Amino acid sequence: MNQASSVVYGLAAYKLLPSQQTDIKVAANDDRQQRQQEELQSPHRFARLLYWFAILCITALFSGSLRRSAQIRLVSDKQSFRFWVFSQQTSAGYCAGYGHCISEHIRPFWTIHGLWPTNAESWPKVCNKTINFNISVFDVIRNDLEMYWPSVRSMNSSAFWRHEWQKHGSCGLQVFHVNGMFRYFNETLSLLHTYNVTTFLIDEGIFPTINRTYTVVELYKALTDNLRSKANIVCRKVNGFAYPVLTEVRLCLSKYGLELIDCQIDSYGCGNSSVYYLPVGEGNRSQLDGCPNTL
Repeated sequence: MNQASSVVYGLAAYKLLPSQQTDIKVAANDDRQQRQQEELQSPHRFARLLYWFAILCITALFSGSLRRSAQIRLVSDKQSFRFWVFSQQTSAGYCAGYGHCISEHIRPFWTIHGLWPTNAESWPKVCNKTINFNISVFDVIRNDLEMYWPSVRSMNSSAFWRHEWQKHGSCGLQVFHVNGMFRYFNETLSLLHTYNVTTFLIDEGIFPTINRTYTVVELYKALTDNLRSKANIVCRKVNGFAYPVLTEVRLCLSKYGLELIDCQIDSYGCGNSSVYYLPVGEGNRSQLDGCPNTL
């Protein structure tokens, strides 16, 4: 066999049979169809992944929203109140009724006890512990606070103010007029000047004295004639006095406007007859000995 014939014979030896060629074509077609199916299925798989991812995100957001709603509802329930009580006190009556007082903090006029959010029979308290009490906030009104909102039982009035803010003021943050420490104390000072019990009683000829008593009706009428709304008179039984001693007058104010509204209770602890309206220095003098007491 010559060389050319051997080459042709070698190539013929490697030539595929018809059946082998058919199998290869079928296999190639199968691979091509599989790739086409995978290409077709790939977008569907991606869409399904996006779908389930979206479902997971929506579920997470919804559950988070429910948790936040529950938290908001709990906070709202805790801070819920219907109106404000603005309490003014007489130093002589309060000290006679409640114990030792600081003589330097005694005033001959009515001073502020507090501004309290309330629901008549209950009240929210200590609603926000995240706002730290900062006495420097009051630098502009510090002198007025010392004069008209002193602690009659402690040398340190700032401890009294801290107590009033943390217990009561922190529960009224949703009301613009008292939203924050400065606004709370500044607005309360403003309320004292607007609704001044000292002036109201003097205008009706009612002065503090140890020489006589006043009827509850006289006191109540003197206040309602000036306020045009019902106030709450608070008294306390004191040893050595035949009748209760006047200690506080509480005014009721609307929640958002802080405007006068009728109080539901006329008096507390005053009885139905006479009460003493004591001047400074009268009553049990040992209770004005300057002995400091904590709140």
